[in-house]
Amino acid sequence: MDENGIIPEELEQYLKERSSIKPREIGGRKPFWSMLYLIPTFHNPTGVCLSATRCRRVVQIARKYNLLVVCDDVYNLLAFSQDEESALQRKRLFAYDDPGDPDYSGNVVSNASFSKLFGPGLRLGWLEAPLCVRNVILSSGLAFSGGGLNHFTSGLMTSIISEGLLQKHLTEARAMYKVQCEAVCSVLQEKLPSAMFTIPEMLCSSVRKI
Repeated sequence: MDENGIIPEELEQYLKERSSIKPREIGGRKPFWSMLYLIPTFHNPTGVCLSATRCRRVVQIARKYNLLVVCDDVYNLLAFSQDEESALQRKRLFAYDDPGDPDYSGNVVSNASFSKLFGPGLRLGWLEAPLCVRNVILSSGLAFSGGGLNHFTSGLMTSIISEGLLQKHLTEARAMYKVQCEAVCSVLQEKLPSAMFTIPEMLCSSVRKI
């Protein structure tokens, strides 16, 4: 990584080296050679967001090396900045894996959670995934016999969303986090003037070097 997030060229070099010494049969319930966990938007702890150019390049590399990229998109809806609307509309990496592309094979999964948006104890989230990944999940024991999909909390969140309460909560939370972030940055500038950090668009650690 650098100050702009994951470096696509270094990722490709690593995959090229590893794939040559660790071949693996691909197919059926294992349609990918390997997996990459990534926080492309508001990375924790750096606060970095991948640029559109890097997002496109990561998707290209994932397709080339049969890599599944699992994105932790839990912070996107907590964005605040001078242009809040623009920040909230920032495209996720999942959106760059376009099914209309001629070489599309479904290499990106987007994972999000109400635990970060509404309450840590909820333990409830959602997944956006290509068909090949959804089929594996739907045929797993977790889906049809595990009883672990949190049905009661799902019902509660459905009501909260339909009543507009989640949107109200997010609006208030973004305003609060912005005030807190500005306070933290002010203290850092005053007490640690030699510290290198960026002012994030959502509340997370952004100190690079002290």
